[in-house]
Amino acid sequence: MKLLFENWRKYITEGEAEEFGPTLMQDIKDCAGNPTSCLKKKGYKLLGGGSFRDVFELIKNKDYILKVATDPKGKMMNSLEADYRMQRNFSDLIPKTYKHSEDYKWVIIERVYPWGGSNEAWIKAFFPAFADKEFIKTQTSLPTNTVWDFFDDFSKDMVEMVKNGDQRENDKINELFVPVGSLGDFAGHEEKSKAGYAARRKFETKLNPLYKRFIDLASQYNIEFWDIVAKNVGTRKDGSFVLLDLSAFPEGL
Repeated sequence: MKLLFENWRKYITEGEAEEFGPTLMQDIKDCAGNPTSCLKKKGYKLLGGGSFRDVFELIKNKDYILKVATDPKGKMMNSLEADYRMQRNFSDLIPKTYKHSEDYKWVIIERVYPWGGSNEAWIKAFFPAFADKEFIKTQTSLPTNTVWDFFDDFSKDMVEMVKNGDQRENDKINELFVPVGSLGDFAGHEEKSKAGYAARRKFETKLNPLYKRFIDLASQYNIEFWDIVAKNVGTRKDGSFVLLDLSAFPEGL
């Protein structure tokens, strides 16, 4: 049994070397002290960087990328993206993670492709219910909102509703669907909530299954909506929607 296990481990290791490149693991070790500049010198192309992580293209196989944490929050983000439950339950929305270090300093994940257009364009492409500018202008309480603002406001309220339960006619989210001036200047929360309930329910019928999956992910992992912008969303090779880079933290952090 021990020999069988050792042979299997050797097979897995050899398979990784073939898939990711024969020197990748050693290169990562060599660059532990100053990974960004060191990996670039070794030939790894820096695809981008954020506040917490840098992203490199693998030399051997460009279907994978390497994310390297640059501070403790980066490690936390790596650990969440590699989280078994997230990978199992939301594999349609996030890149697949193939390997990571024990301390989550780095992860190897599926290569996906950043959205090349604007915030308005990606929302129209994947969550089209939010892209009706005339609806925003005439049927909401915030008529000057951009398409992304409307998506942001509604989505944050949706997450709260998922967490706390739908209060139906008394839910705060309903107020978003009360056009300016339709109830007069002195209408209170209760009156606005009741007035907007039917319109909110009607709008929800326009939301596609992808959006509902997105809200499930956002509510379970406390996604920061300010991070769901064009530079952090994209597509797989088949054109399907995927979230490239999440600011997702446990409650309270």
